[in-house]
Amino acid sequence: MVIAIIAILAALLRPAVNSAITAGIGVHCASNMHQVHLAATQWAIDNHRDEPMSNYDAMADYPWDPCKPVDELVEDGEYLPDASVFFCA
Repeated sequence: MVIAIIAILAALLRPAVNSAITAGIGVHCASNMHQVHLAATQWAIDNHRDEPMSNYDAMADYPWDPCKPVDELVEDGEYLPDASVFFCA
């Protein structure tokens, strides 16, 4: 009898737990995007530039490696702890 009651309660709580997990993933992704934005802004302030460049920038305008500044966000851990903030899981 007790096992049946526990099984019924678990079945009732499962949708709530699943929605809480989904909401947690969304909050985690939003936090990652905010952290990348703050790191890019701080990098721009420190380097007197508008924003860190990415590989989408035109190579003709930049004679240096366009991915280097983005790599610098993660390289020494000063701006971002590691590259995992670029991914939502």
